[in-house]
Amino acid sequence: MELIKTMKQQNFTPLTNQQPTRTQIPLAEINYFRKNGFAVVEDALSDKEVEQLRQETTKICRGDLGQVGRTLCLHFPYKISQIMFDVLFHPGIVDNLTKI
Repeated sequence: MELIKTMKQQNFTPLTNQQPTRTQIPLAEINYFRKNGFAVVEDALSDKEVEQLRQETTKICRGDLGQVGRTLCLHFPYKISQIMFDVLFHPGIVDNLTKI
C-alpha cells in the first residue's frame, strides 16, 4: 500500500492506461518463441513506457525500492514495484502472450 501511495506522489501514470501500437504478433515470431523460448515484439510498449521501465529498473538496482542484497538477482520485480506490476497487465504484453 505504501508503494502505491509513493507512486501517486511521484505522478506515476500506470502503464495499463497506455494502448499498444501493435497487438498482433506475427506467426514467424510465435514460431521463433516456440523454438527459442523468447520473442521480441516490436512496438508492444511505447518509447515512454520503455523509458519508465528503465528508470524503475535503475531504482530497483540501486536499492531505492528496498534492499536487494549484495548480488542482484531479482526474480519478481513486481513484488517491490507498482510499475513492474502494472506492466504485467499491459495490453501489448497480455495480447501477445495469449497468442503464443
